[in-house]
Parts: sequence; C-alpha cells; structure tokens
Amino acid sequence: MTIRTAFEIALLVLSLTLPLMFAALGFLKLSREWRSRRYDQLVEETRPLVMAALDAPTSIDLSGRHGAAAETIAASLLPQLRGADRDNLANLLEQGGMLPQARQGLRSRRAARRQRSAELLGAAGNRRATAGLAKMLDDRDEEVRQTAARALGRIGDPLSVPPLLVALDLKRVSAHTVSMALLRIGSAGADELTIALASDSPRVRAVAADTTGALGLIAAVPTIEDLLTDENHTTRISAVRALGRLGVPTATPTLIRRLQHELVVPSLTFDEDYARALITSLGQIGERSAIPVLEQSLMRSYRLSSAAADALSEMGARRAQHSNHESLDSEDRRTSDSVPSEMSDETRDGVASTVTQSRTPQGNNLS
Repeated sequence: MTIRTAFEIALLVLSLTLPLMFAALGFLKLSREWRSRRYDQLVEETRPLVMAALDAPTSIDLSGRHGAAAETIAASLLPQLRGADRDNLANLLEQGGMLPQARQGLRSRRAARRQRSAELLGAAGNRRATAGLAKMLDDRDEEVRQTAARALGRIGDPLSVPPLLVALDLKRVSAHTVSMALLRIGSAGADELTIALASDSPRVRAVAADTTGALGLIAAVPTIEDLLTDENHTTRISAVRALGRLGVPTATPTLIRRLQHELVVPSLTFDEDYARALITSLGQIGERSAIPVLEQSLMRSYRLSSAAADALSEMGARRAQHSNHESLDSEDRRTSDSVPSEMSDETRDGVASTVTQSRTPQGNNLS
C-alpha cells in the first residue's frame, strides 16, 4: 500500500467518523439539557411539599424521586431559616433519610459529593456530623476542606474548635475561614480559645486573639496582654486589636507603655503598623490617661499622626455625646471641639488640622 493510498483511506475514515462524533456530541448536549429541565421541573413539584413540611414535618413523605430535589431545596432554604422552621425541616431530612445519606456522603470518593454533603449537614446544624466533618478538615481537596470548616461553624459545636485550630496550624484551611467558623461557634468555645492564646503556633495565637476580641471574652484580657510582646508581628497586632475591641479600661496602662516604648525605639526596629494599632485601640478604649502619648504620636509620621488624630477625635466625640453638646456648623470647629478638653490649645488645633487634611483627597491638593 502506497503512502497516497493510506492517506486517502484515512481521509475517508475521518469523513465518515466526524459526522458521527458531532451527532454524538449533539445527542449528549440535548440529553443533558433534557435531564436538567426534568430536574428543574421536579424541584418545582417538590418545593410546595418541602414548604408544607415546615408546619407538619411528619405528614409528608419525600422519599423516592422527590428525595434529591428535596435535598437541593433544603440546602438552599436551611440557611435562611431560624428557630422552629429550621428544626422542622432538619427533622424532616433526618427522618426521610437525607441527612443519614449526607453523613455517608462525607466518605464518598467524589469530591463534589463530599462537598455537597458537608454543605447540607452544616446548613441543617446536624451535630451528629461533627466528627465526620472534623475529619474532612484534612481532605485532599481544598474546596472540601473549606466547606467542612464552614459547616462546623454553622453547626456551632464547641468540640469543633480544637480540630479547626489544628487545621489552621497545618495550613489546611485559611485563617479567614477558621475565624468565621469560630465566630459562629461563639462563646461556647471560649475555654478552647483561651487555651489557644498560648499555642505554639503563631497563626493559632493570632486568630485566637482576634476571635476573643470580637466575641467580647473579657476573661481572656490578661492572656491577651501577654501577647503584646509576642515574637510574631501578626500576633502582636491581633492582640492589640483584640484589646481595643474589648474596650477594657484596665488594659490602657499596658497599651500606653507599649506605645511609649515604640515611640522611642530606633528607627531600624520601629514597627509602625504595631504603633498604629496601639493608637487605634487606645482611642477605642477612650481613657483620658492615653491623651499625652496620643499627643506625642501627632508629631510622628503621617500614618501615625492621622491615627492619633482619629483616636483623639473619637474620644472627644464620645464625651460630647455623653454631655449632649450641640454640634457646630463649621467642620473645622466641629473637629476641634470633638477633641478632649484636657489637651492644650496648640494640640487641639493640630488635631483639627490633621483630621481635616486626612479627609481631603490627595488629588484635590492644589499647590
């Protein structure tokens, strides 16, 4: 057989198979579209049954062909429900076998199935799934790990806190996802969070500090204060932010000492982000004893002076609110009057000028 003959045969075969391939692709596309329309129709048929189940969870059977559609509806509906409605729907899914199937689905070989199961169990607040979801924090698929962490947060079981922190330490789950999960769990996990403040992992210490501050766990203040001199930059700043959010006046002397130290250290070791966080937290707490060190900060870099001006202004605004002072028409006068009266006239004018400049867009500065 010559090369030309072989080439002609190949062209003939290709000309015969291409139409078949295109026909097969078209059939697959039409088949997918048909199944999708059928499933959408089934979802619409099932939705009234699911809604009715909110009032009478034991009177409706959602097994059989309605099961998958009910799972889809429930997964989207559960996060929007609260109280008895959420419990009724979760009970329906448990009795109908959907939550047990979802718990089994956590062990599926398919990542999509594991992720879908985790979403449903988290939305249902199914505590029986806590152990299975905790194991998924080490799943080989990143999206599955993130979904499992979010599900644990929605369930709110304090037993989830240790595995979440381990996953954070091992960088299996992002710090943001773990933080949100811990916030959802709330004060129920306070004991574990307080222990985590002394963790060997700087990532864990930082997230624990941020979370305790956001949750208002006052009892953790002494431990958080110890982190103000932590060797890790992020942990130090997280501790400062936490104390500011907690707003405990007894933390003011410690914060003042740290800021005074930062203002006198050599420029090579000066940590501007840390100093700025200290200034902001002192403003949030609002103790008058912080005014002198905040005045000193006005003389430093633009970022520090702006932060100090904002802190002093915030302190003054709170005092003005408590005193029921009437606001003035002029912005400059309003800014100046919002500064604590203990400040000198020169410093009051400086704060007003700094705040006014910080509110003026850079592009509007015509020189």
